[in-house]
Amino acid sequence: MTANSHRGEIAVTLGGVQRVLRPDFTALSRIETQTGKTIQQLTSLGISLALGVTDMAIILHCALVASGEDVDRETVGQWIIEGGGAVEFYQPVGMFLVYGPVSYTHLTLPTTPYV
Repeated sequence: MTANSHRGEIAVTLGGVQRVLRPDFTALSRIETQTGKTIQQLTSLGISLALGVTDMAIILHCALVASGEDVDRETVGQWIIEGGGAVEFYQPVGMFLVYGPVSYTHLTLPTTPYV
């Protein structure tokens, strides 16, 4: 599967396979629920390189499931460790957190004011 940047999808290699992170509403909602943090808080942690491996596994898992992957969170966590640890995934996860929600929630505003 190829990432569609117009939908805010991000390509990432996990478990030796290129996969797609999809930022749909369900994924974003599950990420916030399972981590107990808002997307903005997670983004801040990612920018400061303070995002823990558990939060990273949750983010990746929810985004992979949204793209149709049939995988459990423990497997995703193992892929993170095998891939060099959390530090190797800050860039794609950061891009997902910053650009995914923006693309997903893109709105077209009216050009004329309401009367």
